Amino acid sequence: MKVVIATGGNALKQGNDLSERAQRAAIGVAADAIIPIICNPENQVSITHGNGPQSGLMLKKEESYGEDKSSLNTIGGGTQGMIGLMLFYALQERLSQQGSDKKVVQIGTVVEVDPNDPAMQKPTKYIGKTYPQSEEDALRAAGHDVAYYKGEDVEGIRVVVPSPKPEVIMQDKAADLLMSGGFVPIVCGGGGAPIYWSDTGKIIPVDGVVDKDFTSMEFALSIDADVLLILTAAPKVYINYGTPEQKSFDHLTVAEVEAFKRDGHFPPGSMGPKMDAATEFVTRSANKNAVVIIAALSQASEALFGNAGTRITM
Repeated sequence: MKVVIATGGNALKQGNDLSERAQRAAIGVAADAIIPIICNPENQVSITHGNGPQSGLMLKKEESYGEDKSSLNTIGGGTQGMIGLMLFYALQERLSQQGSDKKVVQIGTVVEVDPNDPAMQKPTKYIGKTYPQSEEDALRAAGHDVAYYKGEDVEGIRVVVPSPKPEVIMQDKAADLLMSGGFVPIVCGGGGAPIYWSDTGKIIPVDGVVDKDFTSMEFALSIDADVLLILTAAPKVYINYGTPEQKSFDHLTVAEVEAFKRDGHFPPGSMGPKMDAATEFVTRSANKNAVVIIAALSQASEALFGNAGTRITM
């Protein structure tokens, strides 16, 4: 079975603590959750990850360099390496402890985007930590766009940046080849570093963060994956989350998801991107049995076998 495991940047940290110690600890927890899937010799597995919180942290640190600060594109590429390295250490260590001969490979990933994508002019992607609203003016004065954010255990404001849709993943075939050879590629980190081609054939880096779920979806399609496993903080897909009318689902069809969206569920700043990526994957896949599973990180292995999470199919 060919499986793409998508982990969010928030799953790779502890609360608002973005120290290396805290990230290593969180990544260790993530590795423990997905290692049974990777160790199964019948599975070909690749891992994608988010980088929103980490990119925001690095962007904040760069502000002290003034005009010499690194671009968001470069920062995103750097966090691919940083997070990928920590994932490599955690996964390879556990594979060796389990007696598996599988090897983990980190692939720095570049994705082509459309320079005319409307998202380029409308920042919506949250990055970095959550700030108290009293810091809004200071963040705007530093040149950032900001938006209100409410998570499970925190609310305030966060920096938002453009998030264009991925069109071409330049390293997808390399990752697929590695998977077929028994390797475990870490790919599409942070959605990949976005670029477009100029009329003269030059690569133009884009300052933005491509949504990890959309890149994971496009990658899963390009390698004809059987399963796109999206790991989140919540154990299932919900509607009316956090209210007395809250309801969870074991299974949803594309038609049911679309009906819920028309009723105002799964908004863009919440589960919207994940649900859009899920329905697009199962709709476009040439594999009639393709499935998306959305589940809690801690239940990754159980979810793959139908004992946890929400399965989305045609």
